[in-house]
Amino acid sequence: KQWYQRRVAITAGICNILELYSDIFKLTYITRRPIVHRITDIGVWSTLVKGIVLLSVFTNLYIFCFTSEQLMTYAPSLFELIPLEAEEALKSGSDHVHVIADGAGMAVATIMMSLEHIVLFLVAVIWITVPETTPAV
Repeated sequence: KQWYQRRVAITAGICNILELYSDIFKLTYITRRPIVHRITDIGVWSTLVKGIVLLSVFTNLYIFCFTSEQLMTYAPSLFELIPLEAEEALKSGSDHVHVIADGAGMAVATIMMSLEHIVLFLVAVIWITVPETTPAV
């Protein structure tokens, strides 16, 4: 080995030991436990979580109805499969594209809106029936 490799290793070891003792000193003498501030709820986070839940209902149903093939699996008569050329299939990772069939757009939108109202109703029922905090708290 070269002479400088041994010196670097020894210096690194000494520095690590010094940093270890420095951290021990800071943890035992300098840092303190944070002061506890009691609160009744999670504040604005509750509103944010409720907003995220409402937005997720809309986005997930739009994905279900318009971009994924899940609704096409349940109602194949509302969609058409358009085969892709070999080059386009390699780019997209699929050999076909599904699109809403002519005249079926209103039916797909009605299904989406119906599912949306059902899920929003279930969300409202859960918010009304489930308390925000348990009685034990």
